[in-house]
Amino acid sequence: MQRELVWFEEVKKIVQPQYIDMETTKEKHLKNCSLKSTGTAFSIPGGTDDKTGRPNFLREKAFLYFTIADGVALFSSSTAMLMFLFILTSRYAENDFLKSLPLKLMVGLTSLFISIASMMMAFCTAFYLSCQYESRWVPDLTFIFAIVPVALYAFLQLPLVSDMSSSTFCSSLLFQPWKRMIN
Repeated sequence: MQRELVWFEEVKKIVQPQYIDMETTKEKHLKNCSLKSTGTAFSIPGGTDDKTGRPNFLREKAFLYFTIADGVALFSSSTAMLMFLFILTSRYAENDFLKSLPLKLMVGLTSLFISIASMMMAFCTAFYLSCQYESRWVPDLTFIFAIVPVALYAFLQLPLVSDMSSSTFCSSLLFQPWKRMIN
């Protein structure tokens, strides 16, 4: 590894600066993604009853959706953060690139997708509970706009996850001996 780092520093001297900056930007982006997924806050929509301490909207069906979505968002964002952290702190051994790192990345990206979707669901149901006695079109519009980041993430990341799955799980089949056609 030390020789490769020395070699990298030598190559860096002759490569155009914009290519070096592109790689540094990618690394910073991965670190920022893992750090941003750790921030979370919890507040109960509608507040709690002063006497009993129970949520005011406890009997509402939307409150059940909120609590499930909020719990799923918490656990999936924690899983995504841990997977990206495992990737950042990996040994980067040659064999890790065959299965370990791609699997961690696929689990991380999938968990991040679930986290984004459930976070949007939790936000929309909390917004619905807060505004259900006002105009009806505002929560409906919020639901529609909440689909945009979920769909955008799915649209942009699905090809990457698909390519990684096929290369991780199907690449070992490339050099497998098949049944001989000629006897």
